[in-house]
Amino acid sequence: MPVDFNNSIIHAAAILADADTLIRDGAIWLQDGKIAAIGNWEDLRRRHPELPACSTGHSLITPGLINIHTHLELGYLRGKIPGPAQFPQWVCNLFALSPPPERLSQTITDSVQRGTEECLQYGVTAVGDITRYPYLTRKALGRSGLRGISFGEITAMGKARHHLQERMTLAQTPAEDADARFGIGLSPHAPYSVEGPALQSIVRHAAAARQPLAMHLAELREETDFLRNFSGPLGHSWTLRRIIDVWDNHIPTFAGGPIRWADHWGLFNHTMPLVLAHVNYASDDDIRLLAGRSHISVAMCPRTRHYFGHDKAGPHPCLAMLAAGVRVCIATDSAASSPDLNLLAEAAAAHGELPSLPFSTLFRMMTQWPAAAMGLHAGCLAPGRWADLAVFPMLQIHHTAEDATADLIERHPPARAVMMGSQVVSGRLDG
Repeated sequence: MPVDFNNSIIHAAAILADADTLIRDGAIWLQDGKIAAIGNWEDLRRRHPELPACSTGHSLITPGLINIHTHLELGYLRGKIPGPAQFPQWVCNLFALSPPPERLSQTITDSVQRGTEECLQYGVTAVGDITRYPYLTRKALGRSGLRGISFGEITAMGKARHHLQERMTLAQTPAEDADARFGIGLSPHAPYSVEGPALQSIVRHAAAARQPLAMHLAELREETDFLRNFSGPLGHSWTLRRIIDVWDNHIPTFAGGPIRWADHWGLFNHTMPLVLAHVNYASDDDIRLLAGRSHISVAMCPRTRHYFGHDKAGPHPCLAMLAAGVRVCIATDSAASSPDLNLLAEAAAAHGELPSLPFSTLFRMMTQWPAAAMGLHAGCLAPGRWADLAVFPMLQIHHTAEDATADLIERHPPARAVMMGSQVVSGRLDG
């Protein structure tokens, strides 16, 4: 059972309130699931001697981390498709390893439950989760203690286009015991599985329902050839095309690449939050299309990039995106392509690929920016914000926020405890 610390003061050796603010010998006053005050321990204790207090000892308290793009239901595939992998064959393997109908429900439910527990283990308090089975995953998410958005995934191409309406309805299905901590969004899957007119319909539907969207976009270099004339490994020759048998001659082509394709079919006109997963391949012109649209966020998944070999083609265009004002967040993708759901380890991998990226920026990419992207009152520790926080072991005293974030990312340890609101939902505050 969660332990409740409502109307209590929590003490730590240091608090990393946000990427720029380190409070040594810090304290947080929790009240009604939110932060009532934050500051120096002695000052806060002197002002409120009547409140019960709990010390986390030699620990660092941070905002709960936010994983903006993951597929928790794919956890059953952990280690079953060895990398490095070629994406077209990887998808065929994924289909071949899908659980049979009689085991589907239990397999997906168990995967999501284990995934949410692993998120909490690594200090993650909110997720943007993609699901093909919303009627299964949303029930498990609702029991997890996490917050976030559950994006129902939609494919609609060729002969399957007439299933679009029913698939949108399914993607919006709430759990029977829906949890208010999880919003519902739609996820048109990718340019090679959702044709342009279907994408346009999904965007209009989401706009009318005021729902967020998420889409895999420019993840693969081969998307350009596919959209232009259905050539390349994602086109007619892909084994998966024969397996699912949806191809027909009425799928529109587009010359100009996936980002311009998405803009042409209205994806970027969606004014609700929009998460673009991966965007491994983007030209300067592509980035200019994304710039200046505050509702758009890019989810970069460093270890999945490495798993599929995208890092061999060059670094992620993250630095150019940030320079243009595009919000970029760090995410894990799934346990089918990443070793675990440790978001701090993803940040360490991102720094290895892009060493000029400041640790403070990497921290924002896991906290403040994904919180803004998903409309969550989290991501930093400040009065009025949700008291969603993680407690990490601290090996040394840090004097600056940059030093604290660098040490945390480089070590990427599991969290000692995680708190949602005023409740400890994982571990123990006192160790």
